[in-house]
Amino acid sequence: MQKNKKIDRNQLFSLYDVQRRFVDLTVVECGHEQCAPIKRVDGVAKKVYTLHIVESGKGVIEFDGVTKELRANDIFVIYPGQETSYFPDENSPWSYLWIVFEGIQADELVSATGFCRSVPYMHIARDSGVLAALANAVNAYESKGKIVTECVGYLYVLLGLLEGMAGSAQELSAKQRYIKEALMFIHFNWHFNITIGDIAHNLRVSLNYLSAIFREVVGVSPKQYLFRYRMERAHKMLQQPDVKVKDVAKNVGYKDQLHFGREFKRHWGYPPSALLIALK
Repeated sequence: MQKNKKIDRNQLFSLYDVQRRFVDLTVVECGHEQCAPIKRVDGVAKKVYTLHIVESGKGVIEFDGVTKELRANDIFVIYPGQETSYFPDENSPWSYLWIVFEGIQADELVSATGFCRSVPYMHIARDSGVLAALANAVNAYESKGKIVTECVGYLYVLLGLLEGMAGSAQELSAKQRYIKEALMFIHFNWHFNITIGDIAHNLRVSLNYLSAIFREVVGVSPKQYLFRYRMERAHKMLQQPDVKVKDVAKNVGYKDQLHFGREFKRHWGYPPSALLIALK
């Protein structure tokens, strides 16, 4: 008699995977939460979209080296594969509604709203109907005890409202286009010895204008963003086996290893050598 073979559970047929690949749009879960001041959600990359609308209070999101404070009527989206941490303000902890969704149309629908991976947040008017649509989806879920078609319908309404707002906000869209181009330039060239002047020149805008809209939309100066982005990449590189600090320094745009070491310590609170020792 043949013995049963050991099953590789990673190769098992999954209804979840089929749903993710072949359904146009579906809601995975949704809810409402009044956060305790000490609650923190640390970033873990997932395969789905998660959208939050801040109902009251305030809090902070952290992604790709950026820290952004958000308040009532702000929305933020966590993209598939994106690590985003978020936590409430200690004195005025936020409450928010949230919805997790996925599907074949998800990328296209989210893109049409004006969100992007580099700027995954925006402010909406209280009476825009967006908060009400999400509240209706949550109420439908809580009253039925499961995700129903009604939840998906309200998600379509929510995304449709955001798409309409994006189409009418011409001034904001122009700024966001500049920011997207600036971020793409940084993401493609951060390993070279680029300056903020190089970014402004590439966008054909003044350095002062770039700095002003970058602070307005992203929440930090372009110089701070570039620095944090490089430090994040350096931290990940240093976790690779048999890596050398001088090579990492060069790969993130620093000609001087000592200068890189000082900057790394200024950002992380410890030198690169300490990270290498800790990982051994």
